[in-house]
Amino acid sequence: MIAIANPVSRFFAWWFGELRACVPDRLRKLIAHKPSVVITPRDGSAHITLHRRGRVRSLGQVPLTTPSASQGALAGLLAGISLRRLDAFVNVPADYVLRRSVALPMEAAENLREVLAFEMDRHTPFKAGEVAYDYRVVTTDATTRKLTVDLAVVPRTMLAQAASIAETLGLTTHRIGIIGEDHKWDRAFAFRPYEESDARSATPRLLLLGLTVTACILAVIAWYLPLYFEHRALAFYEARLAETRTIALQTENLRKRLTADMDFSRFLINRRASTPTFTSVLADITNRLPDDTWLTQLQLQDGKLTLTGFSPSAATLIAPLEASPLLTEVRFGSPVTPDPQAGGESFNIHALVALDRGS
Repeated sequence: MIAIANPVSRFFAWWFGELRACVPDRLRKLIAHKPSVVITPRDGSAHITLHRRGRVRSLGQVPLTTPSASQGALAGLLAGISLRRLDAFVNVPADYVLRRSVALPMEAAENLREVLAFEMDRHTPFKAGEVAYDYRVVTTDATTRKLTVDLAVVPRTMLAQAASIAETLGLTTHRIGIIGEDHKWDRAFAFRPYEESDARSATPRLLLLGLTVTACILAVIAWYLPLYFEHRALAFYEARLAETRTIALQTENLRKRLTADMDFSRFLINRRASTPTFTSVLADITNRLPDDTWLTQLQLQDGKLTLTGFSPSAATLIAPLEASPLLTEVRFGSPVTPDPQAGGESFNIHALVALDRGS
């Protein structure tokens, strides 16, 4: 169980250390409240100093024998402080640290760690891949546009020894310091190989790239959204326009049908009003025919009038009927024939009832 727990705890300690390295120093200084221990190896033991809430307290010596004995002794010195809550500094002797003062152009400040890696073999007897290093900017001269850097270099073997000491104590190394240096987070050296610095420096670049891509996507969305909503509104209004056009056509057709029906109804009314009634036609004929003339048949159908009867002189009947305002085209429908039994002439008269004459 211990064999599994130690790698897991080391992983999380490394992971949070990586995240913490991405936080600016000023912000990290404001939010960092975790206690830290400074481990200074001395002849098979380690001197432990506790930094907590701005106070520094020397706790004593811990033997570097076996992990169980060392961790038990450290737990006794910490008096209840969990090892998982500690940031660990491991000091290396100053004799093992190579220090150089390097002058660089001010333009190198943006990628100072990479520039120092390229310049490593010019200022030290090592190449960048053989050492772990860190730096501090000492001075910046705006007139000459130069900056002076305090470069500190240690062999990689010292990193392995420091990590081994921290592991024996059940801790994970967060920083490698120098004996006699100040171990506050904003001033302590953090020796790291160049490959790790590449990975860490890539993290802000990837974050910046991600933020840039996100900003571009948001800009595209911000540019496209008004067009999208305008397109939606246009599609909605076009659909409404099509519906309105259909309703308008239906309304126009209905109006035409109503107009036609009203015109036809008006025509029927006018026709009805202008057509003489059967009673008026009968009264007019009765008044115009002589008293010695009688009818045996009177038929009015579709504006056509047929008169059949007897009269002493049938030829004299046409003139008074033609004078009627209700009749037109008065004529005999068949030849007049004498009827001795009736004592007169049998006649058959056809006429049209005038539709444009009042009754």
